[in-house]
Amino acid sequence: MDADRTDLAEPAIRRLSELARDEEGTAYWALRANTPFHGWGRAGQVETTDLILSALARWQRLGANSVDLKPLIQRGALFLLKNTNSSGAWSSSQATVRALLALIEITPAVAQHDPPDIEILLNGASAGRIRLGRQHTISGPVIVQVSRFVHPGANELSIRNQGTEPIQLQFNASWYEPWTRPHDASDFAMHTELSTTKAAVNEAVKYRVHITRPAFRGYGMMIAEIGLPPGAEVDRGTLAAIIGDPKTGVDSFEVAPDHVTFYVWPRASDLSFQFIFRPRFTMRARMAQSVLYDYYNPDERALLVPQIFGVN
Repeated sequence: MDADRTDLAEPAIRRLSELARDEEGTAYWALRANTPFHGWGRAGQVETTDLILSALARWQRLGANSVDLKPLIQRGALFLLKNTNSSGAWSSSQATVRALLALIEITPAVAQHDPPDIEILLNGASAGRIRLGRQHTISGPVIVQVSRFVHPGANELSIRNQGTEPIQLQFNASWYEPWTRPHDASDFAMHTELSTTKAAVNEAVKYRVHITRPAFRGYGMMIAEIGLPPGAEVDRGTLAAIIGDPKTGVDSFEVAPDHVTFYVWPRASDLSFQFIFRPRFTMRARMAQSVLYDYYNPDERALLVPQIFGVN
């Protein structure tokens, strides 16, 4: 297409159209191997779909109408919009950059009309109306109180567009659930072990971490967030020793009040490391959760049930 040879591009465009897969009315393209940027799983599907939508959009702009791509492009765009995370981005940096470029390419210029009114409904009852800001303007959050319409059991939240132009909206929800069992991942696993769960104040507690990833070649970085008990002080010397040992596969770390984050590039199917922390006061509390996930496909993650830790 860059060479203005649409006749040579048409077979590839047709083939790409045939390879599209359907998911609840959206369209995406799967991949058989990791992307050049280590993307796989859902993140790899997003990254691949981004690139193909850009190609289809360019073909459409060239006016080569032998293949009607508009419905397919719209379904692909819906797939991208449905796969954003809670912050409005996508799974990885590359997937996010490619998705933004694709959306820019496939989105036509929007006419400058007055911003529409949006009505918020909960269980069919109107909870209020809001006026959206104009294009290219930034405004603070608008809060609509809907608690008076909430009832036990299932609740349905919906939004009604009072205007004539389509708008993009995103729903995010968060809640707490009691811990019952760990959440396993299909491609890797993590196991942690404490030298004791009943320690004295300022006693050195060894924290062992074991990570298994049989198919480690071709994959990228993994993030291990290892949960700590409240008020624990981590021995930085033991963390530095982990970085100094290439067999651990750990490139760097970050210490937070309730966990230590390790950035891991597996060099073998199994890797282990350990560090020391010291509790600073008497307590009996549940530790923060430990989670292992793939940086380039964060949907794939393993979570461990937090342990109860006591200090006398």
